[in-house]
Amino acid sequence: LKPGEYVEVKGTLTGMNTMNHTDRGHTTGTPIVPCASHNDHPFDPNGGDNGNGGNTGVCYDTPVEDSDDWNGVTAAPLAQTGSAVVSIAIAALAALGAGASIMITKRNKENARKH
Repeated sequence: LKPGEYVEVKGTLTGMNTMNHTDRGHTTGTPIVPCASHNDHPFDPNGGDNGNGGNTGVCYDTPVEDSDDWNGVTAAPLAQTGSAVVSIAIAALAALGAGASIMITKRNKENARKH
């Protein structure tokens, strides 16, 4: 590749037995570049060649290869911070409801005695 050019490579990192994993990957690619026409008869549909890419107008450059480290991280499980508080909140609401129903019942009995 020429200076400033880059290639994106996507792959699958296998062997993820722990939270973090690093492995060495080897990649080979062939750059596709535009090329000049070698066709002496440009309007002949059966003849001519546009370089080493056939009639596509592109040529294949020298294959490029490189090795690089691939790092993978498994997402941590979600924290369950609210699950312990939910049971306490439900118990508090139940106690509040029980207390309110006792007070309402007691007031109704007191009002019934006065009349």
